[in-house]
Formats: sequence, C-alpha cells, structure tokens
Amino acid sequence: MPVQEEAKLSLRETRGEHYPPPGDTPTKVVDYVGRLLKDGDGDAFERYKRASYNLLFADGDQWIDWNLKDRIWRDAPQPEGRVRAKNNYILPILRARIQRLMSAEMSWHATPDSN
Repeated sequence: MPVQEEAKLSLRETRGEHYPPPGDTPTKVVDYVGRLLKDGDGDAFERYKRASYNLLFADGDQWIDWNLKDRIWRDAPQPEGRVRAKNNYILPILRARIQRLMSAEMSWHATPDSN
C-alpha cells in the first residue's frame, strides 16, 4: 500500500470518516470545518478561532476583537486622534520556518582535473 494511502487511512481513523484527505478540494475542507462548527465541536471551534486570529495577525490585522454574537473577529474601534502601532512578530517567524522546511537552492561546483 502506498504511503499516501496509509496517511489517508490513519487520518480517517483518528479524525472520523468525513475528514477530508490531504489534497482534497477546498470546498470539501470548508464544508468539513463548517460541519464541525455547526455540530458544536468545541475543540474544533477553538482551533478555528486561534488559526483565524493568527492568519489575521500575520496579515497585519492586529487590532481585532472577538465578537461573541457573530463568532467572528472584528476590527476594534479606533480611538479618535490616535494612531495604532503595529508590530508583526508572526510573519517573520513564519517566513523563517518555511525557509527551513523548504530545500535550499542547488549550487553546482566542479573541481578541475588539473591547474
């Protein structure tokens, strides 16, 4: 059995039969997350909340507040006459981690037989 098929089976065993396998269509992934939220899986909701917060923060939306009624992140009201400072710590960390995970550029070199 190929390794990818084994990974799909182990994901289905641990996450349930409706868990979308790696490489599945985005609509199926969104449907799965929506179903978890609708069914009230608190753990999935907290993961969604934290992931969406981190994505917004990395994108520069750092002055946000959680709206309990709509269950979404909203921009926090800006005080009049104030400028908001933004310091993005997440994006440089993500870039560094991705660079470590990605393979380095290939560099070719050859040693001559003689001078």
